[in-house]
Order: sequence, then structure tokens, then C-alpha cells
Amino acid sequence: MNDTEQEPPLPQFSMTKSQLEASAAIGLTLLAFFLLPFGRAVNAPLALLATWGVVLLIRHGAELWQRPSIRAMLIFVLCLWLPQFWALLHAADPARAWGSALYYPCYALAGVPLLWLALRYEVEAMLLKGLLAIAVFWSLDALLQWIAGRDLLGYPYDGIRLQGIFYPKYSIGIVLAHLLPLLLAASYRLQRRSPIWNLMLLPVVATIVLSGTRTAMILMVLTFVLYSGWLVSRRLLSWRWVTAGAAALVICIAAVLAASPQTRQRFVEVQELGQMNIEAVNRATSLRGSVWLAALTIAKEHLTTGIGVRGYRKLIQEEGLADIDFAHPHFFALDVLVSTGIFGLLAYLVAYLYFLARLYRYITTPKGFAGWLTSALAFLPINAHWSIYASYTLALVWPLTTLGVLLILRNQEAPVTDP
Repeated sequence: MNDTEQEPPLPQFSMTKSQLEASAAIGLTLLAFFLLPFGRAVNAPLALLATWGVVLLIRHGAELWQRPSIRAMLIFVLCLWLPQFWALLHAADPARAWGSALYYPCYALAGVPLLWLALRYEVEAMLLKGLLAIAVFWSLDALLQWIAGRDLLGYPYDGIRLQGIFYPKYSIGIVLAHLLPLLLAASYRLQRRSPIWNLMLLPVVATIVLSGTRTAMILMVLTFVLYSGWLVSRRLLSWRWVTAGAAALVICIAAVLAASPQTRQRFVEVQELGQMNIEAVNRATSLRGSVWLAALTIAKEHLTTGIGVRGYRKLIQEEGLADIDFAHPHFFALDVLVSTGIFGLLAYLVAYLYFLARLYRYITTPKGFAGWLTSALAFLPINAHWSIYASYTLALVWPLTTLGVLLILRNQEAPVTDP
């Protein structure tokens, strides 16, 4: 070939702006979930998404507000956020209360890019498959820790409760339990190809049980009962399959309990709740009984404005209200009542019920109900694991709530009257 001849141009890879935006939003969201075991690292992708969300609200806020479920979600955010400023009047720890009030909405805004893109493009399939892959990886890694004594990162098994990649925190059970409705939606989609995909949930169930976290087990049971009940009520699942699934679940749990005396002992302790005395309640709830009593005492004394977010520990230490040094009441509704007073609690409960009622109107598919269930369990008032205001909690529950809304969003194109 002589020098004057030109080579034919190679075909160039190109991606439209819309495809790039969708890929970025999906990638950052999945990255945030993947980074949950690594503490504050999760805030990096969420910060980028929140910044993007602010820009979208400025440019397209009116269009987003017109969507009933997005509007209900934003109202819910405001009802959890604005009472924090009212509580600053008598905050026990003003510096931490101000910090929480300033950063709180950022976690919810991180979901706006996904909601905006979901109105225009198919994003849910990749998100659900990605979450299923992450959850199964975490679970298999945790089961390796249980069997071999160490996981893939070398984290040891303490011989009592499974921690997996979340070591040294006991968070894996709670995180997987909150993800479970979305994992059910993913497996429901994949089972059209082969029922074998349902087996992907078995390591997740085993890990939740071996985590030894009783609130995680309660969330897991609620998820299976409500999801299967909804499918049966819509004649999408026969009682025969429900019975078979329940039998498989019971066998899986029984096998895990038989192999783990420590986990079995935690099950036995729950039965002591029936004794109705503070010692039994403490044994059955990991010492939460005394913490709840201290929270109720504080709430009675600061009923109007509360003591401000993140002020619980400081106040119980100063007033000697509890022998146990807990950072928060370990009960979502009590946490809101103590932090923002009776008006904050009413705002939370009313907005929570309104939000769920608005979402429920548009449920027409199993994935839609899974989305509703995800949002319902994320902010369930009786959740007794973390603080509703903690940054780590927000990094989990608001992205989950966003995904719950996302799975229902397209159904709002149906002719439903919106008052």
C-alpha cells in the first residue's frame, strides 16, 4: 500500500448521552450497595448521585413532582427532615443535631437520578440482577467464613454469629433481609428461564439465619409471608408451590439451626418475651428493654420538641437513665419520638402511611409489590436494629426506598385518577 492511500476507517464505539447517563446511575447505585460492608466508602457514590439529583430537581422538579409516587416520597423526606430543625430548640447535642439536619436529605436525593431515568428507559432489570449478584456473593463469602473459619478477605469467624465481608460488624443479616424483597423480584423474573434461579436465594436465607440477628429473621419471615400471600391472592402462585417453598424454607432454617448451636440459642431466648419482665425482655432482645424504658422516660420529659437527633447517648449518660451505653433507642418510632418530639413522630407515621398508600394504588405486578414491600420494611416503625437517623442506615434505606418506587413508577401511566 503506498503512502498516499488511506486506510478504511474502523467502526467507532459510540454511546448516546442517555445511555451514558443510565449506565452511570445504575453503576453508581450498584457500587453504593457493594460498598456497604466498607463503612463510609458508601458515601462517595451517593454524594455524586445526590449532586446529580439536586441538578435534576432544579431543572425538572415540576415534572418529577407530577408523579404521585415521587411526590409522596419527597413529602416523606420532608416529614422526616423538617422536624429535625424544630428539635434544635432543645437539642442535647447541638453539633451532632445540626450535622444530621444538614446532611439528611442528601441520601434521599441520591435516588432522584434513577427515578428520572426510569421514567424514560429500562433500568430495573440490570439493577435487580446486579443486586442479586451482590447479595449471593456476600452470602457465599459468609458461608465460606462459617465453614472454613475465614472468608475470601481473610476475616475470621468468631464462633458465635456470622459477619462475612461486613466484619467486624454484625450487619450482614439486616442488610440482606432488607434486600430480600428485591431479590425475590429478581428471582421471579429469572425463573421464567429456569426455576433453578430460585435456588439462588438459599445461601441468602442461610446467611440471614446464621447472622443471628433476630430482627433480620423477623424481616425475612415477613417478606416471605407477605410476598407469597400477595402472589396467591392474585392467583399468580398456587398453594402447592407455596407449600413446597415453605417446606424448603423450613428445612433450610432447621438445617442451619441444627448445625449452629449459637444461633439456636438465640431462637430459644426469644421465647422469654412471654414472661413480660425486664430481665426476660433484655435477654430476648439483646438488652434493648432497658434502652426502650430509658427512651420513654426521655420522651415524657421532652414531649414537644424532643432532644434533637443523636442526643440520646449524651442525655442518658448525664442523667444516668440506663446502665447500658447505647447510642440510640434501637426502635425507629421511639427514635423519632425522642429526637423530634410528638409532632415529629406524628409527621413520620402519617407520611409513612400516606407514602405506602400512594404506592399501593399502582401495584399491578409482582415486581411492583416487591417494590412496595421494600419501601414498607425500610422504614417500618418497629424496626429495632439501627437508628433511623444514622448515616449508615440512611445509606441503605433511602436507596432501597428509591428502588421500591422505581419498580412501581411505570405503572402510573395507567389511567388512575390522582386527586
